[in-house]
Amino acid sequence: MKNSLFLSLQLIILSFSVHADYRMVLEDQGHYVLSQRMVYLEDVDNALSIQDVLNIPRSDWSHTSDSRSSFGYSQSAYWVYVPFEVDHEGLWYLWLRYAPLDYVRFYWVKNGEILQQYNSGDRIAFDQRQVRLPENVTSRFLEKGEKISIYIRTKTQGSYRVPLEVHQSQHFESTQAELLTFQGIYYGVLLVMSVFNFVLYFITGIRSYLHYVFYVATSLASRLSIDGTGFQFLWPNYPALNEWAVPISFWLSSLAFWLFSYTFLNLNKAGTKTKWYFWILGAFGVLLGMGIPSMEYHEIVPWITLFAMLLMLSSLIVSIFLTVAGYRYAGVFAIATMMTALSFALTVLESLGVYSDQTFMVYSYPLSRMFEIVLFAVALGVRIRFLQNRRIDAEKEAIIHREKSIASIQQYKRLYESAMTGNFVLCEDGQVKSANTAFYELLGESTESDIENYFDEKIMEQFRKESKRADYKLNTDIEAKNGKWLAINLYKVCIEGVDQFEGSIVDITDRVQAEELRQQAETNKMKSLQQLVVGIAHEINTPLGIVRTSSDYSREIMEHMREAMENNTLTKSEFLDKISASSEALKLSEDSLLRITDLIKSFKHVSVEQMSFQLEKLELDTLVERLEYQSKLNEINIAIKVNNQTTEDFNTFAEGIYWSLNEMLMNAAEFSKQGNVVIEFAVTDKELTIHFYDNGAGVDEMDLPQIFDPFFTTGRGIDRKLGLGLYQVHNIIIQLLNGRIRAYNDNGLHFEMHIPVMDVK
Repeated sequence: MKNSLFLSLQLIILSFSVHADYRMVLEDQGHYVLSQRMVYLEDVDNALSIQDVLNIPRSDWSHTSDSRSSFGYSQSAYWVYVPFEVDHEGLWYLWLRYAPLDYVRFYWVKNGEILQQYNSGDRIAFDQRQVRLPENVTSRFLEKGEKISIYIRTKTQGSYRVPLEVHQSQHFESTQAELLTFQGIYYGVLLVMSVFNFVLYFITGIRSYLHYVFYVATSLASRLSIDGTGFQFLWPNYPALNEWAVPISFWLSSLAFWLFSYTFLNLNKAGTKTKWYFWILGAFGVLLGMGIPSMEYHEIVPWITLFAMLLMLSSLIVSIFLTVAGYRYAGVFAIATMMTALSFALTVLESLGVYSDQTFMVYSYPLSRMFEIVLFAVALGVRIRFLQNRRIDAEKEAIIHREKSIASIQQYKRLYESAMTGNFVLCEDGQVKSANTAFYELLGESTESDIENYFDEKIMEQFRKESKRADYKLNTDIEAKNGKWLAINLYKVCIEGVDQFEGSIVDITDRVQAEELRQQAETNKMKSLQQLVVGIAHEINTPLGIVRTSSDYSREIMEHMREAMENNTLTKSEFLDKISASSEALKLSEDSLLRITDLIKSFKHVSVEQMSFQLEKLELDTLVERLEYQSKLNEINIAIKVNNQTTEDFNTFAEGIYWSLNEMLMNAAEFSKQGNVVIEFAVTDKELTIHFYDNGAGVDEMDLPQIFDPFFTTGRGIDRKLGLGLYQVHNIIIQLLNGRIRAYNDNGLHFEMHIPVMDVK
């Protein structure tokens, strides 16, 4: 039988010298370990018989004092020579312990005569062994003082190593009893764990349990193959199976460990590189199994060993990483994997001859494997508990989400019922199936009614036509019976297999009115612009006409003078008259051009941007003083009242306020009776309110809405009035000061202005 776990063969005998026929004295000490001196003979051609070996002089034998000697793989046969001298008679056993070899033959020799010979080894039928134990053992009753030698011939395809021990019968039997008890415990634990976890697999359906059972079963098969127990009890009459038992069982065990590691560590959800690495490693293991029938034992076993070592190291690294990441069950798996690596390392070290304590080897390997199997089972339990806790946490979270969803649904129902938006569901015939309160309030109804009544026939026809489409959507605006404007959105849905229509309505009356106001403002703006353009054209047209007429007149004079000079008919008096007339025409053109220049300056002031005003703190006392001084210049009686004079933090364009009030003073001086004006100021921390009263005749109620329009004046032609003053005032108050202004008749003309405080940026 090939040994997958041992890579060397030590040939150990007792002799102080190769050349001295030293005999070991067998006393009543229980047992002897032959591990310090080795005497061996290599049969390269496999042709030596026992008679040939007996005739070979001792000087041709080799020996070494290195108890870790190993001869590796070899095609030769090896002979071992062990001489004894018996000091305590009894039944003695020569035990080739834990060394599965293909062919072993024991020869008991006394005085050059072969007393007994026995066959053993894994390629010999089990019933041919003298002592029917998994190990290679021979025994003989030896009398006191008897001198006897044992020759052992070994031949194997595996590695050579001969760990020999000599036991007195009582000690041998007790050792075998202990070993049998230990093996029973070991195999019992593995069998119980297999059955127990197999039952758990059927209960839970978790595949990791099945993979664990597969790994334990293959580990059990591997151990049965290695220690010979399987040969003893399962296939004693088929020694040829021993040639394949170790590599196949070892390969299956490694492959099972890969499968168990992959599912237990959930590597299917690992990173792409890690997952692909393990798949490549698994494919390498499968290829090794395919190569077992075609490769020699000493070729395939090292490759399987390499596969197992890589697999254990990779699984250990991944499990440590997962442990650090917070997966506690991976920590137990890491410890179990380290136990696996320890047992594997002990086997390799022993097979390499690093140490020769066979008792330690016999017990340490099964113990480490047993702890490994138990720890893997514990890891499974911890993992299941971990997953259960995660599932419980997930269920708790799901319950919380469900409760939140229920609360959200209830809140949605409350919002649906109390929403400002009208929500409703229509049947295919247009009847209201359900609706919230806002729906009926917006329509001005208090009970359910046919919504079709609120659509004109054209919209209803479109509704009936387009509602047949699966992606039907209708957006339209209607005017309800109560005068409100409503925006309606309608969608086609399928509720419990029935086509229905969900819709919503929103009150857009304010938006419609705002749009109307915007359009009106645009109309007024265009009207004002048109009036401004017409006014400018009108004001400039007159001086331009004068300039043109004067130019034409001057040109006619010049032409007349030229003709007269050519005909020599131009007199001095006529020349002077023509020059005087031309000068007057040029003077008239100059006055008209100056008028145009003044008009253009006035037009520029229409734009607020052309007036240089600075944002500053309002000094109300200074403003009052300037207005009083200006009223004296315009011969106006002015009375100014100030309510709350605190203007410390009031920032505005103070010069713009003065300019506007001064323009009103000049208007009052022109149109008011005796020029009496009252100005009231009221200041708060947010707003300045100004009331301006004059005692004039006011403005005709028909003209009052146009008072701020450009070029509107009731005194056109008087001192060349343009009608731009109040238009400029309006622009300053509205655009520059962000305020409001209005005018109305109140025993004269009354202007009311509200100017907000401005932030200094």
